[in-house]
Amino acid sequence: SWSERARWALDHHRLPYQPVEHMPMLGERRLRRLMKRGAPGGGEDRKATVPLLVAGDVVVTESWNIARHADRTGKAAALIPPDREAAIGEWSELGDRMNRSIRALVLRAMLASPAALDESTAGIAPRPLRPLVRPMARIGVGYLARKRGLGAGDDEARHESLLVPILDRLRGALAALPGGSPYLLGQFG
Repeated sequence: SWSERARWALDHHRLPYQPVEHMPMLGERRLRRLMKRGAPGGGEDRKATVPLLVAGDVVVTESWNIARHADRTGKAAALIPPDREAAIGEWSELGDRMNRSIRALVLRAMLASPAALDESTAGIAPRPLRPLVRPMARIGVGYLARKRGLGAGDDEARHESLLVPILDRLRGALAALPGGSPYLLGQFG
């Protein structure tokens, strides 16, 4: 996930941070306020989204930007060295596209599954009450789908057709790694 990628960058540089779980719908106002604080011109045209890093007076959005911020302020080897920025950026963008399609598939599947909707309320409702709060779960998942621009025409086949070439490209790149390197671009950091 995008938040996990941001955490990895901060952890790599041993930069301290305090994770704050964002609750969709309930935490929107706070998230928008933070985004406005850090964006030139107030950030009104940008969607409030996580991950979001608040470092003093600096507010950084998007996992790529957080990783670059960590590279500038951290002490460890750069995760995005200037001579490899284009290649790393390309894989990052492919990962973003994959994540968007996976999110769309998961949200659609959740909306179609009463059991998945019930499971999504595990932290707020005991098991016997989950079917009673299922309509609220459906509203919440529907809200996320709408926020991300996923409409009725957003079908599984389209997202699968977007994922397959990216996964094929990744499979080919991994197969071509020299000497069984565990890193896509040959090294980490």
